[in-house]
Amino acid sequence: MTETHRKRVLILVTSITGTTENFARAIEKDLKSRTKDEIDVVFEKLKTSADGQSMAGSVWTMTKGVFSKGATKIDPMANSILDFDFVVFGGPVWAWDTPRFITYFLESLPIRDYKGEWFLFSTAESNFGKMEEGMEKVIGKKALEHGRSVSKDPNRDKTAAEFVSRILPHLGVTEAGDAPAPSGTAETDTNDGETSEQPAAEPQTQNEESGLKTD
Repeated sequence: MTETHRKRVLILVTSITGTTENFARAIEKDLKSRTKDEIDVVFEKLKTSADGQSMAGSVWTMTKGVFSKGATKIDPMANSILDFDFVVFGGPVWAWDTPRFITYFLESLPIRDYKGEWFLFSTAESNFGKMEEGMEKVIGKKALEHGRSVSKDPNRDKTAAEFVSRILPHLGVTEAGDAPAPSGTAETDTNDGETSEQPAAEPQTQNEESGLKTD
């Protein structure tokens, strides 16, 4: 009897202030509850040199208006994307675009050897700009689905559940039951109220997760 391949999903997130991680955790919880034992879901938060700080205050260093590549460092992954059928990757929007440190991180992955599929998500205060386009450019393919959550989203669990609903058909799994009803108001992020200063060269910059600084 042929053994059925058990699909594996990696939820990979980079989050400086905590907002993006909270959204990723909501995705993880909903995905696990709706697939039960049909797939393996692994969660990994990437560790960066700027964790717990503000995007504008510490993530970037600038020289003549150019962001420094070494401003923020991301530690090596605990897992390898090559061991998963799907990668659900997310991060914060910065200045309506993909933060440089996310671009450099994605470029460091064995993208060419990865045969699986991607789902992408991001968090922003309001304007997501070119975030999705920037990430897809690096991975070299279109993501199967995109997820978005604004910072301080009172319905974050519902937003995550809607994203998972679009992911499930691609996984080819049958829901173990009706999706859990959204809890309504999501817990408050400890760092959400933190306002980051705008980068000198980007006076219009938003905040980390809004295209400005939210993560």
